[in-house]
Amino acid sequence: MNRQQNVLDKTMSLHVIKDMMQLKFAKQHADFIANNLETLIDNTYCVAPVHKADHPYALVHKDPHKLAPSVSPLEKHWEKAIFRKWKRKNNAGLGPGVPFRNVVSYQVMLRETNKNVGWGELDLLGATAENIPVAIELKIYPSEYLLRAIVEVLAYGVAIRKAWSGIDGCPLRSQWANVVGKIDRLVDLPLAVVAPASYWQVILSDSPKRIRFQTPQPARQSIKKLLAKMHSVNYPLTLVEVNAEPHPDEGGLPVIINAVVKDMPIPTGSRSTSCVVAPQKAAQRPVINLDADPDNADWIRIVRAERIAGQVPGGTQIWKTAVEKAGGSRSGALEVFYRLLREAGIQETD
Repeated sequence: MNRQQNVLDKTMSLHVIKDMMQLKFAKQHADFIANNLETLIDNTYCVAPVHKADHPYALVHKDPHKLAPSVSPLEKHWEKAIFRKWKRKNNAGLGPGVPFRNVVSYQVMLRETNKNVGWGELDLLGATAENIPVAIELKIYPSEYLLRAIVEVLAYGVAIRKAWSGIDGCPLRSQWANVVGKIDRLVDLPLAVVAPASYWQVILSDSPKRIRFQTPQPARQSIKKLLAKMHSVNYPLTLVEVNAEPHPDEGGLPVIINAVVKDMPIPTGSRSTSCVVAPQKAAQRPVINLDADPDNADWIRIVRAERIAGQVPGGTQIWKTAVEKAGGSRSGALEVFYRLLREAGIQETD
């Protein structure tokens, strides 16, 4: 049975639209949102909830609750791990372009009362180097579509801006000054969609064969245009990949390594523009992310390792971990990569 497209309307709020996203119609939805963005933001601002003066926002976690260990870390485990990694002025491992330089809080409730349907918790609230708030939406399951994540964090960013304005005695601006630091004015309100490598591998896969939850190729250009439009109206959004060790710690939390900006490739035909093809051999298999000199004898081993990484479960993340442990050297990562594969119970294959 063919699913019908959810019809969006210019009178809607973004916090309602986020629940109407359909992967099949991502291009149409992204185009509609981009074409009507200012109106939709205004609609959202009008209905966004604001905490009263006696109900402050949760900017401080005095005693974070303990989480039960999980074989596969859940979203709440990732939230807490990211908060621990980058809380309070610690920016180690945050790559260039990542908008937040530290994470102030997590699970920040935006809803004022239970009547504020559709408004929930902001996964993470970060701050730039200039102490400007950054609304962060965390996704770990590919079934949570990229466009939905973008619309959701934009709606929450609008709510943060409204709260900042001081309407109805909202305490956010003064709270922020006490906890993070004072800023003169809020012009840009940066946003981020943060996810582990495993999420991006599916969502932004450049496989010509359709895989489940992969963002459709025609939708990607429309999403890029939406992001450009958001930047022009003071809601710049960055996609961020968080890398972690292959295994969680004893408490079930991911062991975070770093965070880097994630580009959204727009493949041409069946070949991704993010691939580097060997000269004179366009019809042969592409050489992916090859940063070694072809005269270096290790380059064949590097290509082989990256091919294996793309074929085994979690292999791409294991390869990235190995490169990180080798100080960014792909040649030096080879031995580490195969050791990590064995530790993960994956047999090396040709």
